[in-house]
Formats: sequence, C-alpha cells, structure tokens
Amino acid sequence: YNNLVQDILKQRSNSKQNKRTILSGGLANYAKYGAHSLFTDIISEKELRKINPQELVDIVKIFNSYQHGFFYYGPTEKAQISTLLKQLKTPENLKEVPQRVEYAELPMDKPMVYFANYDMVQAEIMLIAKDKVFDPALMPLQTMFNAYYGGGMNSIIFQEIREARGLAYSAYAYTSNATRAGLSNYVNAYIGTQADKMTAAMDVLYQLLREMPMSENAFQKSKEFVINNLRTSRTTKSDIFWTYMWCKDHHIDYDYNETVYKVIDRMTLADVQNYFNQHIKPAQFTVLIVGSKDRIDFKYLKKIAKIKEIPLKKLFGY
Repeated sequence: YNNLVQDILKQRSNSKQNKRTILSGGLANYAKYGAHSLFTDIISEKELRKINPQELVDIVKIFNSYQHGFFYYGPTEKAQISTLLKQLKTPENLKEVPQRVEYAELPMDKPMVYFANYDMVQAEIMLIAKDKVFDPALMPLQTMFNAYYGGGMNSIIFQEIREARGLAYSAYAYTSNATRAGLSNYVNAYIGTQADKMTAAMDVLYQLLREMPMSENAFQKSKEFVINNLRTSRTTKSDIFWTYMWCKDHHIDYDYNETVYKVIDRMTLADVQNYFNQHIKPAQFTVLIVGSKDRIDFKYLKKIAKIKEIPLKKLFGY
C-alpha cells in the first residue's frame, strides 16, 4: 500500500508538469465548475497515508450488498447463467447505492481569460463555451460538424490555421456531449502554437468560429468518412455494456448510431451551416492559456476579456 501511495503522489507530481493536463484537465474544469470539481475532488496526501489497506479490502467485500445488476457476453448455449446467479450469495435486502457527488456547472455567460504559467516557448490555447443541455436530436449534426470543421487533417480548422497559414502545429474544434442527460454540451477549440504566433493564430480561430467557410468538396469528403465509419463499426464484447450504460445515462433507448447514420445520409452543407449559426457563432468563449509569462502577449488578451492567473495548486487541488 505504501508503494501504491508513492505511485499516486508521483503521478500527481507528473500531472502538474504536463502542459496538456494543465490545460484540458486543470483549466478546463476550473472554467466549467470553478475550484471544486471532479478533477480537484481527491484524497489528500495526508489522508492517503492514514488509510489502513484493510479498509480497502473491506469495501470490496460489501459490494454485493448494494443494489446491482449483471452483464454477460458470450455463448448462451454453453453458459448456464441462471445456475451461476443462484450460486451468488446476495443479501435479501440490498442497500441503496449512495448518491453521486454533483458538481455545479458555472454559467459561463461572460468572456474570461484563465492563464497558467508554464516555462516554454509554445502556447497551449483552448477556447471553451457552454452550449445547450444535451439533446439526442442534435447528435447527427454534432457528428457531422465535428468531422467537417475540426475532426482531422482535412477539417476546416486544421486546413485554415496550420496548412494554409502555418500558424500552429495543431488545431481543431468540436462540440462535446454531456456526460449524462440534464447536463450541458460544450463547444471546444484548440490551438498549439509558438507564443510569438499566438495573436495571429487566435485572430484566425475567432474568425472561423464566427463565420463558417463553405466547401462542398470538404463537406462531401467528411460525410463519406462519417458514413463509412458508421457502416463498418461494430459494438462487441464489453463495449456492448459500456454503450448500454452510456445510453442509459443519456435516456436513450434505441440504436442512436442507426439514427445518426440515417440523418447524416440525407444531410446537406446548409444543415451544418444552420447548426453552426445556432450553436457556434453566438457562443461566449472562455479562453484558457498555458504558457510562459515572459512570452504571452497579455495586451492582446486584455482586449478579449479580464485575465485571471490560476496557480497550479488551485487548479489541481494539491
């Protein structure tokens, strides 16, 4: 157990030195939830060292005293599932599973710039905005937008910022689904660039998030890519369980891939533009930046919004 604690502490130390973890873990969670989030809600070093390993063993022993279910994947003709279930010693009265800890989403209705100092010549930049509450009906449009606009090397964002202008070594944009029903989707955009190219790269990114370039050729390629992926994908083995649980958490009781396929198959570029105008163009973006204080252009950032530097201890909770 002492070795395990040392591994955990070493892992935590490494995370604070990882610029991507600082950006997409620390700053992104701070922007969405503030100082208290799943990212910072951890057991302190002092508490870790006080734990008796037997406590952890005892927790495992009481798992089946809570309400639970079973998942099986395999040949049903050989597996005598009912016999196996009868052999399990399950208490007659099961306890209710404890309520999950809820982390309140911040409104994110005003632009902000959150900065974390990191000694490097590059700048890691993420723009994040709160979108609508999760809606399964939006999934086909989200899928198509992500593929067309920010999903890969042929996407609009990558082509415009990296290939055409050479302003970044990496760039993308996408909308992400909520972790479960009732929570918000988010719009995300990322640029990894040299600090001296930050202002030019951000200008182009903002332009692309306000006006959508129209390319029928790029759209058709993206559509073909998505359709082919859906046509050839298979959900098997343990993925069946995790897909089922994801659907349950999102109140979906049908094969959403089939729905996404059918809708995208008849989708046009105008549909994606309409989605862009409703969900991307009006978004109020919070800017997250990881970089060196000596190299970041703060005069430029002040024109965007108020700047707040967040210490790593506050971002990580340790």
